[in-house]
Amino acid sequence: MASLRRYLIEQDPGLRYDGKITVEEVRLDTSGSVHMLEILFRDDARPRCLFGWRFPATEADADALEGVEHPALWEEGVRGPEQADVWANAIVSTNLEEEVEAEGYGLPAECDPDGVTWFGDYLP
Repeated sequence: MASLRRYLIEQDPGLRYDGKITVEEVRLDTSGSVHMLEILFRDDARPRCLFGWRFPATEADADALEGVEHPALWEEGVRGPEQADVWANAIVSTNLEEEVEAEGYGLPAECDPDGVTWFGDYLP
């Protein structure tokens, strides 16, 4: 996850759609059986809104969500921050960019000014 933080926060590529977003936090949620990367950010045009987007932290987590039955692979699979970092470089940043930038997607029009407005396929 360190490289994802570096890319999205320190280097700030400024993901664009109709505006620009600024990433505030990248974290790993390991509270459930499936681990999720969570990315929290603000839309520069609506700075009071905190948006959240989640994605499976590793390939093993993605397979588990899709119902892929590989119990041996799940038990043997590498999970945790190291694997999440590799997966993030290969998959997560591209999916976030597509979710925000692709036509027909983008950020929700409304937001919760007192909490996180989650969007995407993997809501908490």
